[in-house]
Order: sequence, then C-alpha cells, then structure tokens
Amino acid sequence: MNFFKTKIVKATCVIALSIGIRDTAGQANGKPVYISGVYPHLAVFNDKNTTGCGDISGSFDPKSDGFEGGIGAIVPWANQLWMVTYSPHCPLGSSDKLYSISNDLQITTHPESIGGTPANRMIHKESNQLITSSYFIDSKGKVRVIPFSKMPGRMTANARHLTDPANKVYFYDMEGMLYEVNVYDLSVNKLFNKPVPGWHGKGAYTSQGLLVVANNGEIAAHKTEPGDIKAGSLKPANSEEMGVLASWDGHDWKIVERKQFTDVTGPGGIYGAPDNQSPLWSIGWDRRSVILKLLDDGEWYTYRLPKATHTYDHRGGWYTEWPRIREVGNGRMLMDMHGMFYDFPKTFSKKNSAGIKPVSTHLRYIPDFCEWNGKLVLSTDETTMLENPMAGRSQSNLWFGQFSDLKEWGAPNAWGGPWVNDSVKANTVSDPFLVNGTEQKMLHLIHNGKEPVTFTIETDAKGNNEWKLYKTVRVGANGYNYHVLPQNFSANWIRFKTDKNCVASAYLYFNGKPHAAAAAPMFAALADAADKGGIQCRSHSPGRAQY
Repeated sequence: MNFFKTKIVKATCVIALSIGIRDTAGQANGKPVYISGVYPHLAVFNDKNTTGCGDISGSFDPKSDGFEGGIGAIVPWANQLWMVTYSPHCPLGSSDKLYSISNDLQITTHPESIGGTPANRMIHKESNQLITSSYFIDSKGKVRVIPFSKMPGRMTANARHLTDPANKVYFYDMEGMLYEVNVYDLSVNKLFNKPVPGWHGKGAYTSQGLLVVANNGEIAAHKTEPGDIKAGSLKPANSEEMGVLASWDGHDWKIVERKQFTDVTGPGGIYGAPDNQSPLWSIGWDRRSVILKLLDDGEWYTYRLPKATHTYDHRGGWYTEWPRIREVGNGRMLMDMHGMFYDFPKTFSKKNSAGIKPVSTHLRYIPDFCEWNGKLVLSTDETTMLENPMAGRSQSNLWFGQFSDLKEWGAPNAWGGPWVNDSVKANTVSDPFLVNGTEQKMLHLIHNGKEPVTFTIETDAKGNNEWKLYKTVRVGANGYNYHVLPQNFSANWIRFKTDKNCVASAYLYFNGKPHAAAAAPMFAALADAADKGGIQCRSHSPGRAQY
C-alpha cells in the first residue's frame, strides 16, 4: 500500500516538473513540448452556442457549434501545413478556423476563417491552388473564400470537373448538394440538391469519365423535394440498403451499390486522377466486412477486407468520419477503415491487386493524414461535448510520428467474410476476401441445406486474378465445419463456392502478432493483467476499511 502511494507521488512530481519548464509558447528547454507524438501547443478549440451555426433553413441548433471539434483536413502547401476544424452541424458557418503551421511549429489562425463542417481538400494543378473548406489558397499562402451566403453546406469532398477541369471543380456536401465552382473568379453554380439516396456524404472523385460520390448513412438530414432524386429510391428496399455509391457521367446518374461508402479516390490522391484511365477506389462496409470497390477500365469490381471493430457500424454513418486512402510519402499509401490501418499499394488494379496488408488497429477518429517534413501526421477528432459534457470544451490536435510507429499500435486482429447467412447459388464464386498479412487464420463454414454441401476454396496467391484450388471442405446437412489455415499459408485473396444452392456463411478470424511495447516507468504502480496478488486493506472500525 505504501509502495503504491510512493509511486503516485513520484509520478506527480515528474508532471509538475514538466509543467514548470514549459512557457506560454509551449516551449520546454527551448524546444516545443512533445509527448507521445503530440505537441500540446498545437491543440485547437472552437466555441459553444454562437449565432452563426444552424441548418440550411437558418434555424439555430444549440448542439452544433463547439459541441464537436475535429480537424477535418490537413494538407502540406505553400511551405506550411494547412488544416481546418469543424463543428458537427454547421452548414452556415461556425467558430471553427483555418490554420497554418510553419516549419518551426508556429501556428497561425487565419482571419478569413468562416468555420462550418468541412473535411474536403484538393490541390488544383492548373491554377496551383489548395482548396479546403470554402477556401482557395494560392502558392504564396494568400487566402480567398466563398461565403456561405453563396455556397451553404457541410463540404465533404472536392473532385475534378468532367468537362472543364482547368477552370472548374466540384464541391460535394454532406446533405447531397453538388456545386461547380470556377477556381479563378469563385463563381458558384448549384447543379443538384440531392441527386442520389443515402445521407451523410463523405467522398467524391472523378476518373474514367465519371464523377463518383459516396454517402455512408441512412438517417435523413432534411426533407427532399419531388424530382431531387435522379437515380434509385430514397427509401431503402430492405435492411441491407444503407448509404450509396453512385456515378454521374455529366448526363445520367447511376447507383453502383446501395451500401455505406466513405472515401473515393485513386492513385492521384488529392491532385485528382493523373489521366482518364486511372483506377478509382472506394471503401465502405456492410454487416459482413469492409468493402473495397474498384473501377477499372469502365467496370466495377468488389473486394472484401476484414473488420477490426464494429464500433463504426452505425446506420447513420456518424462514427466513420472521413476514413481515407492517402499517400504518406515515398510513394506509399495508407488506408484507414473501421479501426484498421492497411498498407495500400498505389498500383492496386484488377490485374495487380497484391500488396494490401493490415498494419495495426486503433479506436479513434482520424479524419485525415499526410506526410509533412519527413513525418507522418494524423489529424484527430479528439475530445467532444456531444456525449461528454464533462469535457468542458471540444478540442483536437495532431499526431506526429513515422509510418513504422503504427506497427506498435494495436495488433491487427480482425474478422469478416464474403457470406453471412446469405443465399448462395451453386458454383457461383464469392467476392475475393483479403487473407494477406496476419499470422493466424481460422475459417468457419456453415449452411442450412438438408444435404451435405461441399465448399470449394480458391486462392489468388500473387494478386494477378489467377485463381487456383486450395482445398474442398465437406459440411454435413445443416452443418458446420472449420479449417485452420496453416502458418505457411500464403495468398493475397481467398474466395468460395458451394456445390448446392443454400444459405451459407464463410467467415474468417485473424490474429496478428502482438506488438512488443514496454510500458513506461510511470505505469509501474499499476497492476498487470497477470498479477495474482490481492489488494491490501486495513479495517479501522466495523463496516469501514482504509485502502
């Protein structure tokens, strides 16, 4: 007991010492204070209940401005790192700001700030401008802004224009509005109010003659007018329909898939597709797994990846705040989806699908990330008032580290499959499912047929779409069987088919190698999970004890 108290006192002394040597500029011994990847002086805040926030109709929402404080986008530009913060429901502006950070980590709040709920970012090559929120920032750091009176909305994505990419860009809003904007005179033209179903817009990107947009929710934000919806039905046909992935060729809208999707991007990243033949990727999910959609040579393909958590599964899409696929330096791309970081190959296509590999797991909002000055930088949505009024004030910050640091985060444990109680037709292959990158893999097979069913398992070892027989597994009537994939099992993708029509499940569990990380000395006073000792206590009077 005394040992425990002594330890806590020592830890408190260390904290007090650290505070004592930090000045008002966030300096310690002449350098910015740096704790576990975070510079405390770069923390950003917003304010509660200002009159500039509300919905499109202009009504004030008291749980909007300042009740959440995320960093929606970060981009290296004009020799600085630029970022925008957001409040949750502010299409007409808020107390949030546009910031830039210099190479010596000095932060500037820009007076042109209009706030809102932005997470869009794009670099327009022809005009040499960074576009984020409603700001247009030139190569010298000069900021221009489109006021919310001209372009209201919660801007979630930008995309290159289909017919005039040198002069115009698209803005996609979380409620479904689509604008085109002239990058030189900032003139605005509203194209659609809500052309496709689904809500909580997230991604937009242009390639192969299509603008592709993604919504990741199914809870309505406002009423739609007759004629707004240009493809599909606003009302879901069944419980599986949530969100949408949709495309527009400049004339007609089409539904690609009625599921929950987030980012839409390609190998060109925030610069846009390098040419009109470049692959396009989108990430989403359903009850089975993470979904990776590929548009390649005008055709759509579906791949599936394991989930690391169900925390982000909400029907409204509210807990998947802008997961991304983005370049993070040296040509390497990083994907963040459903609590898992994946090493993502910039070459991903139908002919070359190899290289996607789980890195680590996490439980946090990471709206954006990038490489800056040799560091991997993650933005966060850290402390919110929405469900935690004890926080007092919403805030967020950036995390600075290296790609290799991610390997010391949570072990890449995950699960999922192509079938979960699904009606399966005989001799019809499932979607490919990722099996690359984890040490332990276990497959579960089940069906409801009145006769035995044989499951055929095929693998694509090299990611070149050449499939070979791996194994057949016989499952008895209304039965279950399992298969442990051996330690020397090596493949990128696995898929399944049955020899009979049935309702079947093919589901896998993955255990990654735990990351060896020594606990900091300050935690030595805390009990370990394997400790067997009890807690000492001493009674001073009946019914009372001192610990």
